[in-house]
Amino acid sequence: MKFGKTKTDKTILNSILVIVGFIFNKAISFIMIPVLTRILTTSDYGKISTYAAWMALLAYIIGMALEYSVRNAYIDYKQDMERYMSALYGLSIVGASIIGVIIFSANHWFTHQMNDVLCICCILHAYVHALINYMNMKYTMYEQYIKRVSILVLPNLLSSIIGIVLIVLLKDNKYMGRIWGYIFVFIPLGIFILVSQIKKGKTFYDRSYWKYALVISLPMIAHGLSNVVLNNFDRILLSNLRNDSEAGIYSLVYNFSMIAIAFTTAIENIWIPWFTKNMEKGNYKAINKLVNVYIYVVVIIMCGILMVAPEVLMLMSAKEYWSGKIIIAPIVLSSFMIFLYSLHVAVEIYYKSSKYIAFNTFIAALLNIILDVILIPYFGVLGAAYTTLFSYMLSFLMHYRYSKKLNKDLYPFKTYVLPLLIVSIMTGISYLFLEKWIVRWGIAVVLGVIIIIAFINRNKIVNLLKEREV
Repeated sequence: MKFGKTKTDKTILNSILVIVGFIFNKAISFIMIPVLTRILTTSDYGKISTYAAWMALLAYIIGMALEYSVRNAYIDYKQDMERYMSALYGLSIVGASIIGVIIFSANHWFTHQMNDVLCICCILHAYVHALINYMNMKYTMYEQYIKRVSILVLPNLLSSIIGIVLIVLLKDNKYMGRIWGYIFVFIPLGIFILVSQIKKGKTFYDRSYWKYALVISLPMIAHGLSNVVLNNFDRILLSNLRNDSEAGIYSLVYNFSMIAIAFTTAIENIWIPWFTKNMEKGNYKAINKLVNVYIYVVVIIMCGILMVAPEVLMLMSAKEYWSGKIIIAPIVLSSFMIFLYSLHVAVEIYYKSSKYIAFNTFIAALLNIILDVILIPYFGVLGAAYTTLFSYMLSFLMHYRYSKKLNKDLYPFKTYVLPLLIVSIMTGISYLFLEKWIVRWGIAVVLGVIIIIAFINRNKIVNLLKEREV
């Protein structure tokens, strides 16, 4: 039988398409690393990272986390999704206009975090980022993977090229070149998506849709902000309590080590529609069987990254960034905890328990802030990395605990014991052989062989799972 004929093969092909797209998108960021670190000072690189942190923070506030309602609307309004999406964009215009004015006024008159031009750029960038997120979730639920990958990769590629050109051309404030690169690409794209969807759905205001979206999404703002804090607060605090250079080093290593998230997010785009459909049918056994495969695939990816990351970091960056090797392991382990808790967030979203999602993530973010304030002044980037890890571990445990109340049949804890043990052991090995690359790369080769063997025997694995399910 030729590859691509069976349903399993088509699923694998879609998975490969999404993974390749996400990895290529991340590769763009990787290619930007050696370019930016060689044409920008660590201070300028730190300013770009700080801007990105503020943009991510504002995207959740201005966008009101409305993308989370799209998952549930796919079930409840499946026959009327175009009108729902159109009304969602109408709601975003009203909300973003009010919130944007408040944020600009607060910055201009009180906080003075940015100059007025940079603040306007950040607000607009955050809004269009939210608009793209809404559409991305729609593409994910309808399994329109080519559109999903295109809207992810092409704008990032174009904005990166424009950003490099502008950085070279600018004589002063070179970091603004990267920011203008974002603005010149993402603003037109966001406007196009907004206008196109409203024209297609022909609905700006619908009281029932607006209420539905807000009830689900507003609590998720706290979840989103808490996640942004978990992802970015340490960079902001490093900049304020230490210096821009340390923030730049941490940001570089953090972004690099989070390549694992590119893999897991790509696979999650395949997992979420399948998970949702099987939850509707009550196929909990099928979900529990496949999640084991899902987790072990991610375990192999995480371990592979741990083994090769130090040398890749050194290849991709200037020597002044190499001191960041020491924080690769806790950041990769953090990305694994993100993956694990996302499994339970998906359950909570399915049952529309957004308030509890927000509460659990808020507690983890609060712990992150407290630990950052205590540890960063003394331990710098190392303290920031481990506070992030501890916070994500707490987040996983809290989301696990609550999701079990919603559905006790999903994901027994024993599912996680061996994967966590394997990743923890590999983390120790990565430290033990940090200066012995040949040992680590040898392990990475073995992991690669395991993936190849599993791919060759994919049909046998699927059949075995089906037999066990019966």
